[in-house]
Amino acid sequence: MKNGLLLFACLVLLTTCKKYHDGGYHFNAFKHLEGQWKLKLYEVDGIDSTLLTQGATTIPDYLEKFADFPMVHSGKRRQMKLYNHYRYYEVYINNNERDAISVYKSSDRFDSLGCLSNNSQMCQRDVFNPTNEKTFNWKIDKLTKEELILVSQSYHYKLILVK
Repeated sequence: MKNGLLLFACLVLLTTCKKYHDGGYHFNAFKHLEGQWKLKLYEVDGIDSTLLTQGATTIPDYLEKFADFPMVHSGKRRQMKLYNHYRYYEVYINNNERDAISVYKSSDRFDSLGCLSNNSQMCQRDVFNPTNEKTFNWKIDKLTKEELILVSQSYHYKLILVK
């Protein structure tokens, strides 16, 4: 009888936990986001544009060290940092659903064209905020220990990051 109740409780817990569309549980969101990510795919309008991003062929380890979500320790977490080569961002996660993130620019080192303020030769497309708006919203399609898939909520952008 105890085994039956335990099995029932486990099944209820596993089937009632919210999951992302393509995989991963919401309650693991912060734990899985933390760390360094490689860029596997940057897709624009259904076209693989990974190697077309400025820096993909000129910055050493550009794809391998593409994004870093630093370790966050305690408390109710809703906000994280995100670092991407020359840029850094504030990232907010919807605590209720945890399937949407908002990326806020916090780096002012680039002008409106994406060039470094002190070096007009160093221009780079802002992959996490491709429309150069104050905020860019992404939907998390998949978030596991090894893979993060983000799709744009308003445009035709897709990012696949792997650890």
